[in-house]
Amino acid sequence: MRRAPSKACSSSACPTALGSRVGAGAVFLSCVVDAYLDDVPAVVPDYRAGARLGTNHLLRLGHREVGLIAADVDYAFGADTLAGYADALACWGVRFDAGRVRRSAIDTDAARAAAHALL
Repeated sequence: MRRAPSKACSSSACPTALGSRVGAGAVFLSCVVDAYLDDVPAVVPDYRAGARLGTNHLLRLGHREVGLIAADVDYAFGADTLAGYADALACWGVRFDAGRVRRSAIDTDAARAAAHALL
């Protein structure tokens, strides 16, 4: 299972601390708990498939200059999102262009700035 760097997990937000307060039988839904622990039940998105599906949709519509704004994190979901994007481009025979990829903090203003940089 994937693990986040220890600095990303504070005692108040760490699933270990949450798990001890929530008790047995708790399941985390759609969160990055999978990046922290092996033993916490969680339902998490398939980031690679999501990015691949979204990019495929745009390519199917005829777009060939598709950009990606990916989370600037060390967690696996950042790499998974980029991989899904690259998978779709390769499937359609579109060259991967690193200039069309921006990393952004998970923040509205940062994402907006990344979008402007792509445009």
